Amino acid sequence: MSSRMPRWSRTGCTSTSTPVGERTDPIETRRKRVDAEASRLAGLGATITGALSEERLDHYAVGMKDPEGNEFDTN
Repeated sequence: MSSRMPRWSRTGCTSTSTPVGERTDPIETRRKRVDAEASRLAGLGATITGALSEERLDHYAVGMKDPEGNEFDTN
């Protein structure tokens, strides 16, 4: 069984060469990308509720709420 997961796109599922669990970009690059997406969504009416970060886990996400109050994360 392969340790590779498919990558989804707007046109459907495509294969990827990145093994499951491996990051291809540094945490600071992902942090900037997530913050930019959170800002874009805030401009569309979402509310930022806080950053979700674990130093030792190499993970970063932003907790948000849509205009109806539904919670979601951007990562």
